[in-house]
Amino acid sequence: MSDSEEEKPEVELAEWVQIQKKTFTRWCNEQLKVKDLAIDDLSTGLKDGVNLVHLVGLLTQKPAKRYNKKPRMRVQMMENIGFALDILKEDGIKLVNIGREDICDGNMKLILGLIWTLILHYQISVDFAGDTDGKKDTTAKKELQNWATGLINSLPGGGKKVKNFTTDWNDGIALCTMVEAVAPGLCPEYSNLDPENALENVKLGFDRAEEGLGVAKIIEAEDMVNPLIDELSVLTYVSLLKSATPKIDIQKPDPLRVTIHGPGAETAYINTPTEFFVDYKNAGFGKLDIKILNDKGEAIPLEIWKKDTETKVQYTPTEPGKLKFNVLYNGVLVPDGDATVKVLIPSNANNVKLSGDGLTSGVVGKESEFIADISDSGDGDLGVQIVGADGKIPAELEKIDDGDRKLVIVKYTPNKAGPTLITVKFN
Repeated sequence: MSDSEEEKPEVELAEWVQIQKKTFTRWCNEQLKVKDLAIDDLSTGLKDGVNLVHLVGLLTQKPAKRYNKKPRMRVQMMENIGFALDILKEDGIKLVNIGREDICDGNMKLILGLIWTLILHYQISVDFAGDTDGKKDTTAKKELQNWATGLINSLPGGGKKVKNFTTDWNDGIALCTMVEAVAPGLCPEYSNLDPENALENVKLGFDRAEEGLGVAKIIEAEDMVNPLIDELSVLTYVSLLKSATPKIDIQKPDPLRVTIHGPGAETAYINTPTEFFVDYKNAGFGKLDIKILNDKGEAIPLEIWKKDTETKVQYTPTEPGKLKFNVLYNGVLVPDGDATVKVLIPSNANNVKLSGDGLTSGVVGKESEFIADISDSGDGDLGVQIVGADGKIPAELEKIDDGDRKLVIVKYTPNKAGPTLITVKFN
């Protein structure tokens, strides 16, 4: 732990220690997962020495020749811890002020110091071996800081200028800039992010790094936006980016390959939730922006669910009219991204009113008619089927729209005396 961290007020100490504890626990679990092992709580997860023996064996590539696989007594636990510490000493690791008892008793401060020593030696220093330009007093930690800061600050097109590895990372812009710098094309929207959307930015950076570089989310997004995030947690994550290589083919964003589909992109009904989907699986990585404006130019509320390379959008119009879409990918309009959707009134056949003599009587060879009033039935079409004693009778439908009233006049000519069945359907 750094000097600056030890000087933090006691009231802050507990929170930043908890953040570091979670980060270091996840880092350990990333190493241990090849053994199908995991630590729930760092203060107790190393207590019996078993996880520590495996962790040290994996890092040093020198497995313990013997250890107590199921220790029950304290002496067996202490012996396991001793085996692990001895391997570290043989590997040139200098352990200061930490012994078997500290680990067995769950001394959190000393355990965190031990884990940081492992991270620094087996992860950070490895990446910067022989990369000190002859400056013997420059530590691997400092080299990592210089590398990350230089990479972020030199990226063209904006981004985030960083001076520290704590609060300068809270808004997520430094993180996304770092991801883009490590793998160009993986997070191209880094220069257009809003610092007010810190949590969203952090989640974007973590998601892209995990998907494109295989970098595990060892820091919780909520911890990264916390002003009390500690330097060592951030550096540990950054060191994973340093050693990462692309796991997928990263292509330049192509908004023309974004597709929009679903009923909500064609027609909508008032007071009825409707949805559509935006698919960008073939468009490369980019930022998706979606707005829907009503006739007054006002944005209507949207519910958005993002899953992998597809986004689901749901909205509920509150009045009839037209809606104007505005769908951008990396700031560029996508195909059909400016579509106009008509908002209709949901149809209701129960509100159709029928009237006229043609519903109750008719004369063979003489035209009969009745009227269907569909003014209050919403949007839809009227369907009429008439069957007489001699079979189906053709029906002629004439629509009349005088503004407030919507009528359909139905005319038909009976062809034979006898019962006549009239069926009227709406939509």
